Amino acid sequence: MLHKKAGSKPVLYVMALYGTLQAAKLFWNDLPAKLTSMGYGINPYDYCVANKLMNKNFGHVDDC
Repeated sequence: MLHKKAGSKPVLYVMALYGTLQAAKLFWNDLPAKLTSMGYGINPYDYCVANKLMNKNFGHVDDC
């Protein structure tokens, strides 16, 4: 995003956006390991879904 104040040089805001994307990527890299350690299994057909059998019912995590 380019921002320019009156009478000053343009400033490009890239680091904040990069930091946000980097944080999301780090979270996504750790999520499957954390869910697997809690007993969930990652769905091989949809990587965004994890399932777990709990008390004869299925629990699931999706759309994180």
